[in-house]
Amino acid sequence: VPLNLPESLRIIHLQGNNITSITDDTFCKANDTSYIRDH
Repeated sequence: VPLNLPESLRIIHLQGNNITSITDDTFCKANDTSYIRDH
């Protein structure tokens, strides 16, 4: 994130990254359970 961005935009950017990480984790866990169930 460029340092010249307003603080609010940097916060939104960080929150967006956190949401993406959480979604990826949940998706991976969902895939794992499907994998275990199918096999």
